[in-house]
Formats: sequence, structure tokens, C-alpha cells
Amino acid sequence: CSSDLNPLLVGVSAKPVNRPILSLNRKPKSRVESALNPIDLTVLAEYHKQIESNLQRIERKNQRTWYSKPGERGITCSGRQKIKGKSIPLI
Repeated sequence: CSSDLNPLLVGVSAKPVNRPILSLNRKPKSRVESALNPIDLTVLAEYHKQIESNLQRIERKNQRTWYSKPGERGITCSGRQKIKGKSIPLI
């Protein structure tokens, strides 16, 4: 087989993989039944809390990756002043 020689084609097969057909094992809940049953608010509140905590965790993580800690000299900024296409340092 020529695909053994090419390192890029290792593990690639031309024929599609026969995937198992997905089937629903549990009996689907009847829509009428779920419409008549009142929504359990405690479960909903728990779910909401879970989502909130996940959101806060993600925000904290993003904060950590986006902003590095300022150095010991504090926050410094370097700017350039543009005059007629030339850039000269401000300091």
C-alpha cells in the first residue's frame, strides 16, 4: 500500500467508518404530560446557580490570561507622536 510510505496519510482510510446508528433507548416523555406538570423551581434555581458559578469562573480565568501583572516599576506606557509620517518618541 502506498499510504504506508507517505507520513501524512498514516491512519487515513479512503472508506468511511461505519458508525453505529443512534437510537433512543428511553421512552420519550409525552408533551402533554410535561406541559401539565408544573416546573420544579428548586431544580431550576440550582441549575441557574451552577451556570452563574461557571460564568464567574470563566471570567476569572479570562482575566488571568488577558492581563499580566504589572512589573515592579508599575504600569508604564510608551507612546509615539506622529508628525508628517515620521514617528518620534514622546520621551
